[in-house]
Amino acid sequence: MWPKRPSPTWSPPDRLSMVVGSGVAWDFWRSLGSPRYVCAPMVDQSELAFRMLTRGMGVGLAYTPMLHARLFTEHEAYRSHTFDPELARRDRPLFAQLAGHDPAVLLEAGRLVQGKVDAVDINFGCPQVSTIRIHSYLSPVGG
Repeated sequence: MWPKRPSPTWSPPDRLSMVVGSGVAWDFWRSLGSPRYVCAPMVDQSELAFRMLTRGMGVGLAYTPMLHARLFTEHEAYRSHTFDPELARRDRPLFAQLAGHDPAVLLEAGRLVQGKVDAVDINFGCPQVSTIRIHSYLSPVGG
């Protein structure tokens, strides 16, 4: 039997609020509209078209695919593939997942996504080999 779902007016316990800094995290969650369904980042799956498809099915919060911070700062094609200005209002709230090891590059990539996402998830290391390959739109035609 499934556990009973909390009511729409459910509030987190006070003890949890104290742990996350007097409810700051819950205030942020509420500022996003308290999304019930979240589409977590998936390797080679969380591109814009997939995010828009999931939003049509009720997803309230989506993640970008893992973005290689250095490539994101160096290649306009990589950035434009992730964000479409015409769909920007419909693709929110949105969290970006940036991967990298250089704090300065991560900061630069974070500044480039500023205003396009609601939060940034930093990934300092991922075991997925497919996340480190360079996508075809950065490769020469036929390469």
